[in-house]
Amino acid sequence: MKPKHTGTVKNGKLKLDNREFFVWDVQNFDGKDVELIIKGVRNTRSNRMNRYYWGVIIDTLVNYFNQEKTFGEVVSREDVHDLMKCKFLGMHRVFLPDGQPVDVVNSSRNLSNGEFIQYFEEIIRWADQHLSVHIPLPDEVRKTEKSVNNICINSKE
Repeated sequence: MKPKHTGTVKNGKLKLDNREFFVWDVQNFDGKDVELIIKGVRNTRSNRMNRYYWGVIIDTLVNYFNQEKTFGEVVSREDVHDLMKCKFLGMHRVFLPDGQPVDVVNSSRNLSNGEFIQYFEEIIRWADQHLSVHIPLPDEVRKTEKSVNNICINSKE
């Protein structure tokens, strides 16, 4: 595993989040050539974004495909997730140690927040245009949750 360190640049100076670990890692490379890469930290997705993706987008499509028997067999959430990644994120080629090429589906794991939202939008638009499936937008989901919560609260009274 490659050592990975974070920090902040202010006024042209790097302030490491954990200087001791950085020094320790540098000492492990004593006498060796190294490469230092500095890049901005990407925004990681929130749990809310992941819940919306899996609980609304993917579940809506799983239900549709299974009700319509689209593939002639029951599909899982992972199946639909893989299909969406393949369709909207594409593939890349890697080479095995023996030189044989293998095409691999691009991952959604490393998408920034903006890229993940764009991915959502493409799936939602495609489902609407090609499957006539309405996938609720996050605001619609929140309104439904509020309505359900109000009903639950009122039913307890």
